[in-house]
Amino acid sequence: MNNQQLYISKALERAYTYKILSIIYSPTNLNENLKNLTNAVHESLGDLNGGLREIVEAVNDVCRVGKAGLLEELFGEMKKFEPLERKLVPGVAIGPTLADIAGFYAAFGMQLTKDIPMDHLAVEMEFMAHLALREAYAVLHRNEEMFDTVVDAQRKFLRDHLSRTAAYIRALNNVNVSELDKLAKLCVSFINEELRRFEIPEIALELCMEASPEDEVRCPFS
Repeated sequence: MNNQQLYISKALERAYTYKILSIIYSPTNLNENLKNLTNAVHESLGDLNGGLREIVEAVNDVCRVGKAGLLEELFGEMKKFEPLERKLVPGVAIGPTLADIAGFYAAFGMQLTKDIPMDHLAVEMEFMAHLALREAYAVLHRNEEMFDTVVDAQRKFLRDHLSRTAAYIRALNNVNVSELDKLAKLCVSFINEELRRFEIPEIALELCMEASPEDEVRCPFS
């Protein structure tokens, strides 16, 4: 495998890892979605390697021991955590935050459904997968301008958005289920590796959300 092929393979691994994280935090039909995604990974990359393989195995373990339902109890509309970025910023910043996210999606042709808000952790993960796929495409076709644009977008989106919303991953550490704790550690490890790649501070050690007098969530970090 030459350097170009190796780079493309690594970019695809990151894309599929983001896709798996996306279905974890929008966990309806988790088992079926994981099976379909794993089949797609095998067709594209062959054998699973490294962190991607570990995360797939961890999600399979969660499903195997019947704990996938806990994810649905934690994450979702009207659940304990609805992992929306708007809940982690001051009220005055919500409009500009959503406008910036919408600008990213529009610029890179990200198609949204009406089912999940644009600032949902799962959607932000899917967008990063979308960018990683474009990165692989740019390398394959030796398009330096496209490559620079996509990599810069990854850095900015991680810095300005996903580095904040990813704090919701820490919620899995609070349910005292070993399989979910392991999954959370792997997800955090992957995101922090991505943040370090762009010299961005790592995500918070725990999720600390406090309701304001106006019943708004203010601060996710401790």
